[in-house]
Amino acid sequence: MRIPTALGTCPACLRSLVVQASLGALLVAGAACWGGTGGSGLEGTEARAAAGAATRPHIVWIVADSIAEGAAIERLGGARMPVADTAAVASDAASARAGLLTGVRPATLGLDRTTGRLAAPPPAGLTVLPEQLRRLGYYTSRAGPPRHTLRAGRTEPVAIVHVDGGVHAAARALPVPVEDLAQPGLLGAWDAAGPDADWRGRNKDWESPCTVSFGCGGARSPGDRPFFALFDVDAGSTGRELALDEQVASIVESLAADDLLEDTVVFLIGVGAPPTVAVRWPARVAGAVEPDLPVSLRDLAPTALALAGAAAPAHMEGRTLVGAARDVPPSMPAPAAAAKREAAGPPGAGVPRVAASAPRPTEVPVAATPGGYPTGGLFHVAPRVELRCATDGSTIVYTTEHEAPFYWRLYTGPFRMRFWTLRFQCGRLGYRDSDIVTYDFDIE
Repeated sequence: MRIPTALGTCPACLRSLVVQASLGALLVAGAACWGGTGGSGLEGTEARAAAGAATRPHIVWIVADSIAEGAAIERLGGARMPVADTAAVASDAASARAGLLTGVRPATLGLDRTTGRLAAPPPAGLTVLPEQLRRLGYYTSRAGPPRHTLRAGRTEPVAIVHVDGGVHAAARALPVPVEDLAQPGLLGAWDAAGPDADWRGRNKDWESPCTVSFGCGGARSPGDRPFFALFDVDAGSTGRELALDEQVASIVESLAADDLLEDTVVFLIGVGAPPTVAVRWPARVAGAVEPDLPVSLRDLAPTALALAGAAAPAHMEGRTLVGAARDVPPSMPAPAAAAKREAAGPPGAGVPRVAASAPRPTEVPVAATPGGYPTGGLFHVAPRVELRCATDGSTIVYTTEHEAPFYWRLYTGPFRMRFWTLRFQCGRLGYRDSDIVTYDFDIE
């Protein structure tokens, strides 16, 4: 299959729009047109994010330890971008991946130079890019193992805290292995994670089957969602995997086969020393990009948020490569950037920095066991459920599915409980995940 060129052919009407406005303005305009959700069944923040995300491009990151000149970039069909500020790259690829997912330098993040692990939990509010994109309505997936150093992990299995509401004995008796309960990867980061995870699950109706009382009334999925797909690949050094260029070609061809390639920004990222960044910008985005602008690995997370129509949070140290913000000077060396932030004063909604010399805790903290209201019981109508976690800056995930393997939703606000069993869990970056709480409902 022939791989399209980097820019393709732009329709006249879209070319006119790109000339008249930056990508950032187009995305903001799309976000301003969020409409109702009709019969989707989604509520509040989740519904608005899903509706507004429909006009935004898809984003794919193909991340490897190193990328040689030639074949892989050619298979991408994109262009290599000059990489600046190479001194900020971590000495190991895993720490560089941690910086890539958070948008900050490993030293600022607080990674221990000896172990490569988090010396202490980052400040409350510092979350990874895929979780932020999920909150914006994106479907996120990770293919390949988690090769970063952000997950605190735990050697013992999490406990299942079952709140006995005295209802629906069949749901309580359902055997559920612990490995089917814990969300893979960083808590709240991924809609799907595994060897073959990609964008193809984004339109599934995760709430099916529905209860007889309420009927199925149409799909409850958000519809044609945009996606962020991360592919952690290797160069096939074992001889059992495809070569890097073949893996890149396979991803590009799959996007083309699904008629998604011209709506997708594809990044090929080498996190080793020296770092490498090549990007295939589709026509609808290319007009808002300066192709020769020097980049840093720290720029890629805020760029992904800009493509999603959102501003980067204050803790991110890079800058976006698209829209009006592309006129910001190239990445500054770390001391100059720090001096500029200090002179500007503490941002009102920003996240405090973590010093690299922060003391290492004797034990990794564990997120508080979450709670909610109501705690299950018998209802004649679907109750409105609220969840909470006492750990500051934490993330809550939940599932209402009856059987494993479960799809874990990101909790963004109260929702209607239309099913029998609710399972939920709390986590925070640098913490071990909490126990999993289960409530039983009987809805007549």
